[in-house]
Amino acid sequence: MPGVPYRNLLAACAAFALAGPVLPAASGLSCGQLFAVVERAVQFRDQGYSLQQVLNGLNGDELEAKLSADEIQVLRKSVTAVYLGNASIDEIALACREARGEK
Repeated sequence: MPGVPYRNLLAACAAFALAGPVLPAASGLSCGQLFAVVERAVQFRDQGYSLQQVLNGLNGDELEAKLSADEIQVLRKSVTAVYLGNASIDEIALACREARGEK
């Protein structure tokens, strides 16, 4: 198996942190960003990476500089739920939108 995909997962986080309309810093992690990260995590799962390897991809100074500790925890919990089959990617996105009062 090739090296652990840490940089790829971090790149997915960073790319979506910079993509789309600019949000005020107080807005935090968007539902679109969360969706993209859990979608990429499922791809890594399907390629044979362990949950721990995928979660390790959510560690690092780059990510910590862009997201709060609570947002990183949401990412980790969401990735874990989808990885283990306890929630689908769409369920995570829907829960995020509902929590923010979005449709």
